[in-house]
Amino acid sequence: MARSTDNARMSQEHGMLRRLGLRLKGLRKERGFTQQELGERCRLTSKYISEVERGVRNPSLLTLRRIAHLGLKTSLAVLFFGIDEGEEQAPRGKGKAARAAAVAASVAPVRSRSVADVNGLDQLLAGRLVPMRAQLLDIYRAVADLVDRPAR
Repeated sequence: MARSTDNARMSQEHGMLRRLGLRLKGLRKERGFTQQELGERCRLTSKYISEVERGVRNPSLLTLRRIAHLGLKTSLAVLFFGIDEGEEQAPRGKGKAARAAAVAASVAPVRSRSVADVNGLDQLLAGRLVPMRAQLLDIYRAVADLVDRPAR
């Protein structure tokens, strides 16, 4: 009984590492970086970046912070967004189509939550003096609409 519980936990952890890797890969490609370029920006090897993207490597929080801040010029929150939700959705397989589907799956949680997130963002900003609140919400809605739009 304990062995099956341990196996299930390990499978969930591996799934989370795969989703983190897919999220990292998606953010890297959005910015137009190769693995080599990202590695140079955050003082890591391209091999290490590849291993994180494939879910083979379990990077420390400090390493993820370096990747997010130095390499991608973003926050840890953006890097972690959606990786702990649901089971691994990435198809297994090789080839360009499988890799493209895997990267697309890394943003799937955004698609299912975008309307709720806009409302949540509005509530979060309502309690603060944010001069650009309306513009931030408009930008977020525009991004959510793009994400929710079906692929062609």
